[in-house]
Parts: sequence; structure tokens; C-alpha cells
Amino acid sequence: MSPGPKRFRAILFDAGQTLVDMRPDMVGFFAELLADCGHEFEPARLGVELMEVARLDIERLVAGEAQGCPCSKQMLDDYWLGMNQRVFDRLGIGEAAHELAHEIERRFNSGHYMYAYEDVAETLAELRAKGYRLGVVSNATAGMANVLRVLGIERAVDFVIVSALAGHEKPGQPIFKMAIEQAGCAPSEILFIGDHYICDYEASRKAGITPLLINRAGREQPADVKQVRNLEELMPLLENGFFGS
Repeated sequence: MSPGPKRFRAILFDAGQTLVDMRPDMVGFFAELLADCGHEFEPARLGVELMEVARLDIERLVAGEAQGCPCSKQMLDDYWLGMNQRVFDRLGIGEAAHELAHEIERRFNSGHYMYAYEDVAETLAELRAKGYRLGVVSNATAGMANVLRVLGIERAVDFVIVSALAGHEKPGQPIFKMAIEQAGCAPSEILFIGDHYICDYEASRKAGITPLLINRAGREQPADVKQVRNLEELMPLLENGFFGS
């Protein structure tokens, strides 16, 4: 079906906390593995350590933005193994920390601990039916490609770019240039939807793409941010001229 006149020709998505998430959440994911190995920790303590990992990761990405955030599969594999081991070391796990770090990655890469949000399948199908070109652009290890395949998202979009395989991460601009090329249209004809203000919203805007922040957790955001709470809110915005013409 040929779409009518519209503001965008392509709509691109981040993956984690935009299209997919973990079940249990990250704290529960680590707690389950630790419990399987005979270790019990309070969720609050695990949460503190994982928040520190997230903070350090954003610092790393921001520091590398000027160089385009280059990466490789091996670099990201090694980085996340190291960060996971850091968590276990700080929890006092001891010699088993290295093995547990590998097991965390194995479980994540299997896709069995990930799920797609309930609004994803219907939204992607509706957008495709209306003629939009669809893509996913994710900061992740190569395992995310398998996750998107297992969950059926790879089949529902036109292309997937995972940073470990692309050689660059957000908020660097090279990965957005790859996305624009794959989208096959001008940056001004692309809408990018993601959950992270720096890596998704600001970075896509720098690339000349229209950003939209998806704020499923309801976190406080800068006043000028265009945002939705879920993908069910997207279609009315596209149809009522919220983004202009």
C-alpha cells in the first residue's frame, strides 16, 4: 500500500528499554545467577553496583564521542566481561568472579532472558503497513543481534545495526551515518526513538535526525524533550502533525 504524504520516510529505534528489556530486570538477572551459585545478596546492594557500572559506561561513551566512539566485537566483549567481573569482585565473590562474568554474558546472549514490550509487534507491523522504512540501532555486544532474531524483531524491520558489529557506538556520529545510509533517505526524513537522552536523543539530533525519547520508566527529563511513555502514543503523534510537515 502506498503511503500518503508524511513527515518521515524512515523510523529508527534503539533496542534496550525501547523495544526490548530483561525479565527479570538487571538486578534480578544478577541475583538469579548468584543464587544459582549459592550466593545471596540484597537487591539494594546489587543495584548500587550496577548503577555504578551504568555511570562508568556513559562516561566512557561521552569521552569517546569526539572520535566517533569506535569499537569492535572483541573490545565490547572484553569490556563487558570486565565490568561484570568488577561487580562480582566488589561483592566479594572471589575466584569465581571470572567464571560468573562469562556466564552472565552467555545467559544474556541466549535471548531467553529478554522480552519485547507488548506494544512492539503491533507498532512495527502498523508502521510497515504505512510504508515506513524501519531499523534498529543499538549499543550492544553481538549478542543483541541474536536477541532481536529470537524475539522476531529482526524480521519486523528492514535493517539492524548493532555497535559491536558496526564498529562504532552511539553517541558517536559514524553509527548514525550508517543508519542514514541504510534508511535510504535524508536525515530530515528520519525519526529516531530511544530511551537515552545523550546516546539517543541528543546524538540523533546532532545527525540532523528528529529525536523522540521513549520514557517507559517515567524518569524526569529536560523540559524541551519530546517524549512518549510507550509506543502506543507514537501513531497519533505521526498522524496529528506533532512533528510538523
